[in-house]
Amino acid sequence: MPLPTCRVICVMHDQTGEPVPGATFEFILNTPEVYEGYVTPRRTVVTADESGIAEAELWPNQLGSTESAYSVRLRNPATGKTFSLAAIVPNQVAANLHEITTLPPYPGKVDGQVIIEGAILAGQTAQVAQQAASASANNAAASAAAALASETESTEQAVIATAGADAAAGSAISAASSATAAQDAKILAEAARDEAEAIVGGAAGGVLSGSYPNPGFAVDMATQGELDDHAGNTANPHSVTKTQVGLGNADNTSDVDKPVSTAQQTAIDGRVSKAGDTMTGPLEVPANASNSQVSRASEIFGKSQSWQTVSRTNGVGYTNSTGKPILASITATSTGVDGDLSIKTDGRYQSSSNYPTGPGIPLGAQAVIPPGDTYLYEWSDSTGVSIKEFR
Repeated sequence: MPLPTCRVICVMHDQTGEPVPGATFEFILNTPEVYEGYVTPRRTVVTADESGIAEAELWPNQLGSTESAYSVRLRNPATGKTFSLAAIVPNQVAANLHEITTLPPYPGKVDGQVIIEGAILAGQTAQVAQQAASASANNAAASAAAALASETESTEQAVIATAGADAAAGSAISAASSATAAQDAKILAEAARDEAEAIVGGAAGGVLSGSYPNPGFAVDMATQGELDDHAGNTANPHSVTKTQVGLGNADNTSDVDKPVSTAQQTAIDGRVSKAGDTMTGPLEVPANASNSQVSRASEIFGKSQSWQTVSRTNGVGYTNSTGKPILASITATSTGVDGDLSIKTDGRYQSSSNYPTGPGIPLGAQAVIPPGDTYLYEWSDSTGVSIKEFR
């Protein structure tokens, strides 16, 4: 979608009032702007016709988020003289250059307010993801409740079986008329009783067999932020305590083994327990989250990054291989009227100080370099070049 523009009409006359054909008007936005994305500075040059008139289509400063302006450089080709001024472009169809050079800057957002608003938006997105994880945890809790009901039913059936076994054992002992018959009946009855008691012990101890829904991953991750290792389960060492899914005693003496899928285990091992990542508070992760859907703390811009002074060669390309955006900054002092600093990413100007200067004037340019992009610094007619990168 193209950016909106304002047609700026530029006129140049000489001191006698005659039009100046071939006069040039150069416009450069003095700082990156934000309007439905980033608006980066670029150089726009128009040339006057035989009547000394030229027209330039410029993005309006009035739509931006900062107090931006255009640096304007005018040049008379007949005399070679140049002069500079600043212009504020309004949000309207057309405007005259000599009128907009007297406008004050439109109020902007200063002191990193734009970055703060971006962080707030990212936080809102994370909150939506957290709500989705909570819904998954609720579903998992419902599945755990169903498993509890099944366990209770199994316990009741085991109690009934035990009572039957007790009755059979008593009957066998009292009805035996001979030592041999009584002994045989007693052995059979006791075997039946032992088997029933094993069923009761298994149900009372909280050991569930068979295939169950897998609430353990979502419930544990959504409420505890960590996994307990069940040392007794060598085939599947990842489990949760019964109280974490509503199945156990208050003292957590009984565990329920919950199988974890390969994709879920990859998300756990690759994202939750990375060395050097510090987490505070509960971490909520959807049960079906993949490795690429869960961000490491180390992948967030600004985390484990700092300003570093770097050595760069004029005009030589470098690649951002850090895996994060970096903030590039170059400063210097002008040695002449054409002092200039600029930063390019993938061959495009992202920031430039290309406007008329003089000896001893401070210059500076900054740009954000996305991960994987090639970027370079350029400077001319300047001294004391210092390059720093927030990386």
